[in-house]
Amino acid sequence: GASLLAYPLLMAEGLELPLLLLGLIGAAVPSLRRKTEDSWLLPTLFVSALVVWTLAPARELRLLLPGLVPLAVLAMGPYPRGVRAAACAVALLSSWNQSRGVLPPLAVNAIGVFRSDKPAKEDWLLPEILEAAQRLGTSGVSSLALVADHPRLHVAGLNWELKRLGFGGLGARGIDARTTELCEFVLVKTGDLGPEAGPLVEARTLMLDPGRWWQRGWREVRRFPLPDRSEAVLFKRASGARGPVGEGRLRFDYYEDKAFTAEGLEVDLGRWDAARGMYPRVELKAARLVVRGLEVENLQMVLTGLNLFSADESGAEKADPLVDARLTRLEGLTVTYAEVREEALAAFVKSLDGVTSSSAKLDGGVASVEALWRGKPVRLRLAPVLSADGSGLTAGLRSADVFGVPLPTALFAGALQVPFAPSVGRPFSLAVPSLAVDGGALSIGR
Repeated sequence: GASLLAYPLLMAEGLELPLLLLGLIGAAVPSLRRKTEDSWLLPTLFVSALVVWTLAPARELRLLLPGLVPLAVLAMGPYPRGVRAAACAVALLSSWNQSRGVLPPLAVNAIGVFRSDKPAKEDWLLPEILEAAQRLGTSGVSSLALVADHPRLHVAGLNWELKRLGFGGLGARGIDARTTELCEFVLVKTGDLGPEAGPLVEARTLMLDPGRWWQRGWREVRRFPLPDRSEAVLFKRASGARGPVGEGRLRFDYYEDKAFTAEGLEVDLGRWDAARGMYPRVELKAARLVVRGLEVENLQMVLTGLNLFSADESGAEKADPLVDARLTRLEGLTVTYAEVREEALAAFVKSLDGVTSSSAKLDGGVASVEALWRGKPVRLRLAPVLSADGSGLTAGLRSADVFGVPLPTALFAGALQVPFAPSVGRPFSLAVPSLAVDGGALSIGR
């Protein structure tokens, strides 16, 4: 019931009440629609849109458009010309009044005309917050995760303000399934998080609780009072005098984590640099690693500028310091050697949603994949190559055949490039010494 009423109430704001009433009457009364053979089409479109809105899990304004269009046409039906003109005049006057507030609102509950939302003279301290983060941050690219989706405090607004201030090394992003991993800063809003807060409420509860695992990795540095009587709490990643998971070598015959499984895993943490709050150089080797369903053999990596901690709350981290590891810092990742075989690539593709069968071939510098996705054949041929200066990877799409229809490969040229430089979403550099696709395997460092 609430879903059924939510969108019509929003429609009164988008179409204005007089036009909305004329449109609804025209949809319900056939005699008030123009006499054409397809006069049934507009009411059908409106009812169909209303059903879709009712089933939609989120009340998003963009979903209003399919229903507003037929109602607007129906509002201009065979009513007296004076009625249509008066409805249009009221709608235009109400729109003019929206940002001025000259006329008092006339409303019953949520429905009415002459509503106004005059720009408020408020200071949400965005420059002060970002300047504090810039001042406390390290050199290079850093990420600031925002736990809010408020009309006055959101990711897009922070990134616009960062651009205006000229802080090119700092970027804002939201949270994901692993909360704020690899973010140097986190900004948490108290009070109202916005109309579509969703999982942000649970994340905020976790982050503001000093007894939970999250505050092992980030520490509060400052609070900013906001105009809606809430606060913006700025956190910075923590660094201590001792290494969070010890020092030296760790070895596991078999290791299983939420993010990956590994066989023959060796980790050389080296010495902890307390002054910089990181492990300067970490070497990792694994005879077999499975991450997100992709099997990698003979993996060798070097991680620089690493800081991490365990998010475990069961006490298991006392026996295994790497259990449920979360990274707070990583400056660089170099894959010195790795192999992915055809069988592993085919199994990975088959594990994707909707794929029922797949095959792969890695030979002659080309990776070919054939799969059955939702009962339809899909074929791709890629020729991955490293750039001459080592700054990135280009997938090199040779051909693509979806549902038996060839796709123009030129359309995807830019989308299939992977830069190795740090970015907001991945604030660490990548390095790959060499790449070969031949003999049934994709090899790095051969």
